[in-house]
Amino acid sequence: MKYIKPKLLIPFGLIIFGFAIFMFSSRNQQTVNFPITSDIVKDNTSAQEIKNINNENLALQLSVPVGLQIGSIGLDLPVQKGYYNKNTQQWNISTNSTFWSVMTSKPNNIEGVTFIYGHNRSSLFSNLGEMKEGSIATIITEDGKVHNYRLKYNFTTNPEDSSILNYQGPPILALQTCSGATFQNRTIYVFEYIGNQNA
Repeated sequence: MKYIKPKLLIPFGLIIFGFAIFMFSSRNQQTVNFPITSDIVKDNTSAQEIKNINNENLALQLSVPVGLQIGSIGLDLPVQKGYYNKNTQQWNISTNSTFWSVMTSKPNNIEGVTFIYGHNRSSLFSNLGEMKEGSIATIITEDGKVHNYRLKYNFTTNPEDSSILNYQGPPILALQTCSGATFQNRTIYVFEYIGNQNA
């Protein structure tokens, strides 16, 4: 029987241990497609009633989001325009701001998803996981309006899952950040629209 030197066992053991931790954390991350659910419909408003609203009214109240606040976790952040580069297949992103995907809806009370993303950093979205169902998020738009949303649920998916960008239905806010032991996943927090006011 061949004798294995103790010095070789330590690196080999560390590799096995690291792989086990990675597999365990990956197994615990639930990966699903965006769950389009009917419970996003605002209380006392049917989906059909929302569809029947004259879309000309929608154009009158659209404005770019410039700020995001979530009081329950002390979050108050700027929002910039987010663009997807087809050549690099990447979104623009920074360490001091969140970004609104310009291909999604501006905040409104009629339809569509307002999609905002940001890094999982202490200065940005690392504490989104501390929110509880019912937490209120506020979007401030360029025209001075304040749009309020209530957290319904969150889910974790993979970076290639872009199904939420194709959402059609009552107005929602979706906040996305990286998650997982090696930031290999994306967690998305879905809020329902509950009203707006002038700032």
